[in-house]
Amino acid sequence: QNVQQARYITEVRVAGERLKLATNAARLGVWDWDILNNILIWDESMYNLYGIKKNEFQGTIDAWQKCLHPEDYDFVMAEIQAAHQGIRDYAPEFRIVRPDGIVVYMKAESKTYFDENGRAVRMIGTNLDITERKREEEMRKAKEAADAANKAKSDFLANVSHELRNPLNSIIGLANSLSKTEANENTRKMVEGIKVSSGSLLNIINDVLDFSKIEAGMI
Repeated sequence: QNVQQARYITEVRVAGERLKLATNAARLGVWDWDILNNILIWDESMYNLYGIKKNEFQGTIDAWQKCLHPEDYDFVMAEIQAAHQGIRDYAPEFRIVRPDGIVVYMKAESKTYFDENGRAVRMIGTNLDITERKREEEMRKAKEAADAANKAKSDFLANVSHELRNPLNSIIGLANSLSKTEANENTRKMVEGIKVSSGSLLNIINDVLDFSKIEAGMI
């Protein structure tokens, strides 16, 4: 019997070590909150995630609240109240600020326990570090916004180039017609100047139009 007992204790210890390794690798922390006595228990992974030493954490909900990002505080507190009232499970995404100033995104999952009077008495849950995923989402959104801005710029250049080219072609046509009429030397020089200047401007507009087409993938 003693041998079996020792084997069981060893298996439990090994299972505990495996669980600890798994939660550390997954950046997943487990917490247990005794609501009535305001006692908050963290596992080792929670301390690692929050960058707090065990002897520096008071083990109360108030101590945890100090870790919340100021912009997310009201939202998270409202989610806790909703869980206590049985409206929905507590499962928000929020930010914390570690003592070293690093901002970490967390995803919470939990279960709320109620007494016979329907009063919330305990919550057990997890915190998962989703910072990397959030950063990737932010980069993707920033890229999409940049691509949309570039497309809007290209569309604008194409439209402006088109609108400028039409009246400019009319000016060039009128200048060509004037150059074929009888006129004095000064008038001919002015008409020739109009032709040269408008031709140069048309070349610039065509270059802008080609550039916008290249950006839009049309060339």
